[in-house]
Amino acid sequence: MKLKTWHLFLVIIILFGCSFYVVNLHFDKFYRVNGVNNDNRALIEKYLSDDEQEYLIDNQVSLDLFIDYIEYDDFQLVNYQYYNLLKGTNRYNKIEDILETGNSLSTRLAYLYHQQAYDQAKILVHNALEEAF
Repeated sequence: MKLKTWHLFLVIIILFGCSFYVVNLHFDKFYRVNGVNNDNRALIEKYLSDDEQEYLIDNQVSLDLFIDYIEYDDFQLVNYQYYNLLKGTNRYNKIEDILETGNSLSTRLAYLYHQQAYDQAKILVHNALEEAF
């Protein structure tokens, strides 16, 4: 009787392992990201690197926050907050200028202020000093 019970548990464990594997093959890694549909999924997979896709998933960044910039070469997902901060000022006519200034601001502030970089960027942009910095 013990041999038959042991076989039953082994079969259950093997079935669970197989079903878990099959479910993970069809798992949608973007299902928790707000605003993802088939068109946006194609954009994400086309323009974002694997590291940026992981950042998107881990931080659950909504697509509305960066979809305007995704097709540009200078776009870096980790700097989307800086881009939106600069865009909100209405001082920049071109998206390329927003991306260039945002990337430069992010790099310099991250080097100087580490964790407080975005807070410092808010102060600079509010006082219209980002170009001078």
